[in-house]
Amino acid sequence: MTIYQNPKNEQEMHELYVYLSKDEDGEGILAHIINGTAFPFVFGHKRMADKMRLIAEKVGKEKGGEIILVKYTNRELLEKIT
Repeated sequence: MTIYQNPKNEQEMHELYVYLSKDEDGEGILAHIINGTAFPFVFGHKRMADKMRLIAEKVGKEKGGEIILVKYTNRELLEKIT
């Protein structure tokens, strides 16, 4: 397995920031395709979402429709893998 990015962990995450595309069919997580791989626009810190705003805007213009940024704040531990 190739690891492309392995940043240092930070504080415990209690919120996620997600760019969503909206159209007449509903909502979906915005993703940018690079070399055939989809990178979903889901971030654990607002500063990272802010850094990706221009790309989200560009993807939205290419796709058409509306792009929104939402914050999810309900954390529930589902499983611990050790």
